[in-house]
Amino acid sequence: MRTTRRSSRTRCLVAALCVGLAAGCYSPPKTTPIELLALTPESAANKAIQTRQFETPNSEELLSASAAVLQDLGFQVTEADRDLGFLRAAKERSARERAQEINRGGGIPDWGECTALAVQPARSATRGTLLAQNWDWLGTQREAVVLLRTRETDGSTCLAFTEAGMLAKIGLNGHGLGVCLNLMRSRNDGRRPGVPVHVLLRALLKCERVADAIRLASSVTHGGSSNVLCADREGNAASLELSPSGVELVRPEDGVVCHTNHFLMPAGLRAEAPRAPTLSTEQRLDRIQALVHGRRGAIGVADLQSMLRDETEGVMSICRHPDRQLPREARVETVASVVMELASGVMHVAPDVPSKVPYGAIALADLMTAEA
Repeated sequence: MRTTRRSSRTRCLVAALCVGLAAGCYSPPKTTPIELLALTPESAANKAIQTRQFETPNSEELLSASAAVLQDLGFQVTEADRDLGFLRAAKERSARERAQEINRGGGIPDWGECTALAVQPARSATRGTLLAQNWDWLGTQREAVVLLRTRETDGSTCLAFTEAGMLAKIGLNGHGLGVCLNLMRSRNDGRRPGVPVHVLLRALLKCERVADAIRLASSVTHGGSSNVLCADREGNAASLELSPSGVELVRPEDGVVCHTNHFLMPAGLRAEAPRAPTLSTEQRLDRIQALVHGRRGAIGVADLQSMLRDETEGVMSICRHPDRQLPREARVETVASVVMELASGVMHVAPDVPSKVPYGAIALADLMTAEA
């Protein structure tokens, strides 16, 4: 988890436009505020600040990172040429379906990512809410990973495990609320504008309770499909399946809620995009549910770490190693693993495939004390 700068021949200019949410976590309107997508006089200056130039001698690494950014923005990569350094991507539904056919024909899987779960206090060995996730993506993204600590002007704080240029991904705040992310695919993705999910995640990290997060997520439109798993220190937990169709909730069973990269609720299932046969989302969900529901007694931090290191399904496991038989730009693996103790504000991070490295504990309070 470090930022590096490399001298080189190849340069890439990456720009990210971050849009703020004005609604917050209090009595949000029922439709997307018009000012949400409006440009302000400061927009050009902010865009200049958010633009960076990077150097790298590795053209394949650059191509893989660029493809990852496009996928995070909801695009489907339809064509890639490593020799030319060329990528073609689109958001239209017809392009997505065509891309899936191309990927299946070329042996490239639909890029699913992430296994997440929450444990309520009644099932927790710590007597507090636990929230955990394996983030599966391209291994080259480790060089872009950052831990972002934030203190708002009102004194509220949060800690986000994310990528450089992204406002948030996996995180917790000083109120004891945490969020995880699973990307999903709908046939309706990209058909209308909506709040980018990473912007929404940062806004959710200002909320105090899961109920606040549900109200906020339900008050805006969603241009793409994602699952946001939320939990709070009071023991509330829910998976928010977000799509252009709206928000549907997956509630805990026997004190645990698990989610991967496919819809579980009716509206989402009706519009779900076709899944490539190589996508591992169903195997991972079945396996994590078997592990948590098959365990007798309470579930602790070490138990969750062990579950997230599970490799029983080979390259399709919860803990994923890259499939060397696939092209380099399609080798999905577990980039990092996170277990959060929401009551104490502690994030345990394994900054690589978790079966290869130990978890390290990072306390939000300690970071903010050191900053002061």
